[in-house]
Amino acid sequence: MRVRAVLQAGEAPWTLGDLPASLASPASLEQLLVQFPLLDTPAKLKILAGMVGIRRRELAPVADQLEQLLRIAAEDIEPWVSVTAHLLMPFPRQQTVSERLELPGNALDTAVAGVLEKRTRLPERSNAAAQ
Repeated sequence: MRVRAVLQAGEAPWTLGDLPASLASPASLEQLLVQFPLLDTPAKLKILAGMVGIRRRELAPVADQLEQLLRIAAEDIEPWVSVTAHLLMPFPRQQTVSERLELPGNALDTAVAGVLEKRTRLPERSNAAAQ
């Protein structure tokens, strides 16, 4: 699978590299639809971000598959994957992201609460350390 190879390549974790071109391949997307739920969260987020890099002329042939992938991602247990998918829902057809975030349940609240929880566990910086 070309997408998996791109994800596992020695690239920096948050660079897209060849990922957009891989996502424009119908064969790669068919495999990805099956594999996506099994990937770790950073890989899922990288794939979703990679959609934005697909050239406009390459979107039309894979729009249905990208929408299907977004529906799968929108149901992901990880709130950040779900939130990102909801933001990208219009992208395959309109080359834009959602201006309004309408989420089922409380996915955004869960994601924000997770960030706040991690923040409260960080040690406080003393004034002496800050100077």
